[in-house]
Amino acid sequence: MRPLMLTFQAFGSYPGREVVDFEALGRRGLFVVTGPTGTGKTTVFDAMTFALFGELPGGRSADGEVRSHFASADIDTFVKFTFQVDGEIYTIQRSPQYERPKLKGEGTTTAAAKGTLQRDSDGKALATKVNECTKEVERLLGVTARQFQRVVLLPQGRFTDFLIATDNDREALLRQLFGGEIYQSATSILKDEMISLRGKVDAVDETVRHHLANADRDLRVVESLWGDGGADTGEDADDIRDEDAVAAGLDTIEMRRADRQADIERLNGDRDKAV
Repeated sequence: MRPLMLTFQAFGSYPGREVVDFEALGRRGLFVVTGPTGTGKTTVFDAMTFALFGELPGGRSADGEVRSHFASADIDTFVKFTFQVDGEIYTIQRSPQYERPKLKGEGTTTAAAKGTLQRDSDGKALATKVNECTKEVERLLGVTARQFQRVVLLPQGRFTDFLIATDNDREALLRQLFGGEIYQSATSILKDEMISLRGKVDAVDETVRHHLANADRDLRVVESLWGDGGADTGEDADDIRDEDAVAAGLDTIEMRRADRQADIERLNGDRDKAV
């Protein structure tokens, strides 16, 4: 967001109408809002935040707080802010809820809060209600009021808030500010793929374990027939030998099978000679 023009009237410590031309200041490069304590520096940022989000920094309520106590009764309180986002210029204007003199008769009445937001290129009204203005600004800027205050208002003493923010809040804020959503999406896709592949690997491992258990069981049966004294074929499944042990057992059985085959061939030869 690039601020262009801020106009406020009967707002905060300013009883009249004030105009801050950010575009003119920006032509000079970097500029500083400075002055002694109590001269109204913070009010400028309060007005900007109120215009965009309808609230004051630090969680302060705007109702009954933003109207200047020094303003004349016949002067309306409002803030008008023109800013640029992605090449488009927008103007938002808000008025807070406050007590004002009745237009007829004596006494006061409550002026309702108002808000309008328009796109300057075609004059189209994007929002005409207070809550709608806030939602549309959040969509345009990509940050909430809380996030806006933590970033834009850091020079106003909010740096500590950013430092003490939770990891999740800080991560979400930085992700939105620097366009990290695409990397978050990529990470999410990779995580989902990892979970899917892990499930497939687990299924293959289970199949291998099943075949290994069958091989071990069958091997024990053969060992009980060809071994020295036999092996227990009723061992619990938790005692299934690992792949290396089963492979070693198969090698042993293969050697014994070869020995027995040689014995059979020798006996067959002896039989043929006897016949």
